[in-house]
Amino acid sequence: MAFIALTSAKGSPGVTTTALALATCWQGEGQVLLVEADPAGGDVLPGYFGGQLVADRGVRQLSLGSRRAPLEQELWSQVYPLQDGNRALLVPGIVDPVEAAAIAWDPLAEHLYGLSVDTGLDVLVDCGRLGNVVDPAAMRRRADLVVLVVRPTLAGVNVAKFRGRQLMADLRDRGAGPEALCVVLCGPGPYTAGEIGGALGIPVAGQVADDAPSAAVLSSGAVARRSYPHSALVRSAQSLAVTLKSSADQRRAMLTVARRDGQRPGQAPFPMGETGASYAR
Repeated sequence: MAFIALTSAKGSPGVTTTALALATCWQGEGQVLLVEADPAGGDVLPGYFGGQLVADRGVRQLSLGSRRAPLEQELWSQVYPLQDGNRALLVPGIVDPVEAAAIAWDPLAEHLYGLSVDTGLDVLVDCGRLGNVVDPAAMRRRADLVVLVVRPTLAGVNVAKFRGRQLMADLRDRGAGPEALCVVLCGPGPYTAGEIGGALGIPVAGQVADDAPSAAVLSSGAVARRSYPHSALVRSAQSLAVTLKSSADQRRAMLTVARRDGQRPGQAPFPMGETGASYAR
């Protein structure tokens, strides 16, 4: 049972595609739920599903419904299966960004966390980029693990350094501690995981492969090639899913013990080397 929030320092680094890749490649034994909590609007219905589904369910309806009924009861009327077999599920995001202000993010985050505890459901939350006027910060603060998606370029690292400091401070003061934060690299760039981890002072958990044809399947509903299940993107997402799931489970156990004893956990979910996280794939 893991609660993982994904976010970015700047627009278009691949948060939604990364979250989708993880959800469809998730390695846990039970179900995984992907929640689109991006206040700028959801991308999965018009992208991955190609606009073929009616946008009559989603995170706004779930937030409203959870005020009237237990979340576990309301949830199943607000999800779409991402794949056959109902193993990976989606709560779509809002259609109009104006709707973000009407969502009660704090109680929704508490309900989702409680659901993961009670049912063993793994929850992935796409929080969009940092800095929106309406900020689903409660999702990040309640998460066992917070993933900052970064492009390994000079521009990507520069903005991530500033936003990363803000995010660590917020997690220290109001969340599960700055040790819950890690970086996932997305796309090509001239810098290694160790260099980026050292520059940001945040461990790098892994990297999503630069695989445009496969990414198009997730981002725009392109027809998957026969080789898609064995593509570089899928293989990197499978490996990353194992790492994040294991680390989030360990972090959850640490947080549970610390909260029971009235303490704050100080151990990071990933080891940091002299130049950052040299273990990153």
